[in-house]
Amino acid sequence: MISARETLRAGGFGERVQPNYGYYRQPNGWITMSVVTQLEELQYRREGWTPLSQYGRFEMSSVYEANHPFEALFMQGGAVEMCLEQIVELGYHLNPPIMPSCGRVLHQYHRAHDET
Repeated sequence: MISARETLRAGGFGERVQPNYGYYRQPNGWITMSVVTQLEELQYRREGWTPLSQYGRFEMSSVYEANHPFEALFMQGGAVEMCLEQIVELGYHLNPPIMPSCGRVLHQYHRAHDET
């Protein structure tokens, strides 16, 4: 997982990429992922959301990531953050998510995981 302060160098061109998604706890206890820029975080805090910054930031740049929104959270030990209601609603009690065998969160140098 890339920390909030880290940036990555892209392809030797000196371009910096900073992951800009992270996790929040909503007032109802559910965990959601969303943009974690200062402006958005301020708005979410006003709405009662709590940032879960201890799980770092991640990129949301592929279909795989969109289909596995909690993978980075689980890989960082954050499954304990989810309330039972959300676990049941997502069906994780019947079909728990499978973590990638590489043990790495997706980022610009590790762009994909297999669906299997």
